[in-house]
Amino acid sequence: SERVNEYGQVVLKALQDVEDAQTNESKQADYVQSVQKQLDLAEKSKVQTLQNYANGTVDFTRYLTAILSYQQLQRSSLQAQRDLVLYRIDLYRAVAGDWELPVPPQAVLPDPMDEESK
Repeated sequence: SERVNEYGQVVLKALQDVEDAQTNESKQADYVQSVQKQLDLAEKSKVQTLQNYANGTVDFTRYLTAILSYQQLQRSSLQAQRDLVLYRIDLYRAVAGDWELPVPPQAVLPDPMDEESK
């Protein structure tokens, strides 16, 4: 009876982990789309600001500001995509279960100072 209860708790925890991972991934996918839309608008703004600068209607500082904004959104987009991949990995791990993999032994390189003292 106690083992059945423990098993039930393990199954419930596993299901909760999978559901949490799916939710996180779904929210991050929505965020990636949102950032991509912002990035598209920032690119259009950058192009328009360059045209306005070429026409003499805005100063160069305005164009530089548009470029900086666009580059910041590019970094945000890359980070959001990276996080999405990490959430996908979490989902796969939750579905597959917790695998304890052995840690490979660290390579021990000879100390070059020891050879010089010989």
